[in-house]
Amino acid sequence: DGAVKLYKTSPEGKEVTVRLIHRGEIFGEVVLFEDMHYPVNAAALQSSRILKISRAALLSILEEEGFRNDFIAALMRKQRYLTERILHLSAFDVEERFFSFLSDQYGQRDSYHITLSKQDIAAAIGTLPETFSRMISRLKKRGIIEWKGKELRIRQELS
Repeated sequence: DGAVKLYKTSPEGKEVTVRLIHRGEIFGEVVLFEDMHYPVNAAALQSSRILKISRAALLSILEEEGFRNDFIAALMRKQRYLTERILHLSAFDVEERFFSFLSDQYGQRDSYHITLSKQDIAAAIGTLPETFSRMISRLKKRGIIEWKGKELRIRQELS
């Protein structure tokens, strides 16, 4: 298990979550192929185990066709994810981004056990915590969701 948040901080101090990493996913590979520092910060959101692989070791195991194909597939999934994220941030409102986030992170269902903080969810969907809280209040008032502690239940479909 585990979850790691990749984020950048703007010059004004605003934290922007770039991606949430879960078990079995790779991150940080860019520094193995470019002579630069990792362009984002990483913070464990839950107890996590992270494997660090040296550039030499990665280049060696990339010689194996099966691993190389899996690695390239992982990079393509990441590219697709980032392309979709740009679309979501530019074309969808906060509610749409929230429900899309739930589906992406936990799958399509009627109830969720939320392990992330509301602040982390707000950052992940590209909004301020205050805006997120107001949106959650509106959804509760409209009877669309019920959120108690870590348990979130979708009571009805969005119209």
